Amino acid sequence: KTIATVTGSQSAQTTFTDNHAGVYGGGIGVRMKAKLVIKWTSLTSNISQVGPGGGVAAIGDNEAFRLQALGALGGSTLSIEDSVLGPHNESRGGRAVGAIGGGLFVQGQESVCSLNRVTIAGNDATLEGGGVAVAIMAKLRAGHCNVVGNHADEKGCGMYVTLFPQVVMDGGFIRENDADNEGGGAHAT
Repeated sequence: KTIATVTGSQSAQTTFTDNHAGVYGGGIGVRMKAKLVIKWTSLTSNISQVGPGGGVAAIGDNEAFRLQALGALGGSTLSIEDSVLGPHNESRGGRAVGAIGGGLFVQGQESVCSLNRVTIAGNDATLEGGGVAVAIMAKLRAGHCNVVGNHADEKGCGMYVTLFPQVVMDGGFIRENDADNEGGGAHAT
């Protein structure tokens, strides 16, 4: 299990800006069994060219039975505190590549993400979840977080949840998000 910490301070935030990834996690990518703690960090203008998570992507396995034999079973763990995801993080591409979660993407059985005092603002996704996308049995707990001014070409501009995730938001707000089709603030399917 890989464990890493990215931290700044209130007066000097760590910054990830103008980064590009071909597949996922334009700013930061976390994969199976990895654990990442992010605190006092700003992620802006990061792009995932053909996949999810323009700002941050936390991806666990979706093929539990096949991967269990390889010893790779497990989700990723992500904790973000006192940070800003945006503006201008983008998840690009088409339906075939899953361009969702412009600011944050969390996916996969056993993947867990906790957000505390995080602002997700001004991000964009070609498909769903301009601000946040949570999919395939992942868990997201957000405390005192704001999701504002994000855009998605399809659905769930502020927050998009799909395929049996668990999402709890305690305090904060979702406002001024713009989806071209359904669920400007949030969309669940």
